[in-house]
Amino acid sequence: FSYAVQGGRLLGLLALLPQLFVLIAVGVKYARDLPLCLFLQTLGFVAFNKVCTAQYFVWYFCMMPVAMPGIGLLHATRSGDRSGSIGTNRDETQREVISKPMGSSRHTWASVVGWQLAQIQWLLVAFFLEFCGSGVFLHLWAASVVFLGANAWLMVELLRARSSAIELY
Repeated sequence: FSYAVQGGRLLGLLALLPQLFVLIAVGVKYARDLPLCLFLQTLGFVAFNKVCTAQYFVWYFCMMPVAMPGIGLLHATRSGDRSGSIGTNRDETQREVISKPMGSSRHTWASVVGWQLAQIQWLLVAFFLEFCGSGVFLHLWAASVVFLGANAWLMVELLRARSSAIELY
């Protein structure tokens, strides 16, 4: 093998390290919340993968409805109503219903919108490359960087929302 081929293989293996780190870290930390763990691992796998295709987006869209209750972005109750609670020793007379979604800060919802906009941007640039034959390689690179940042931002905000959801119980 020439040095260029060996260097290319080494670079290819080094490119897998961030992806491997995210998958292992999320798996170890969130293994007890399996739906959330699988969603975050899928999101991390797609975000830090060397290759990105539109079909990857379907992978985590399928897992999102199952993972969202664990994050607490949609609805929650804090009270003696134990349905969906994490198990606490709350007074049964306390029946305070949280009117706003648990963990739903503006930052979390902004990250969700930013993530969706980054996907749309990436898909639009990929469309021009694949179907129109346009030389949009620099645009695709920039869209990919934005997409990586949006995925990382979303993961951080979802974990923050999950942490605040657990603290409410």
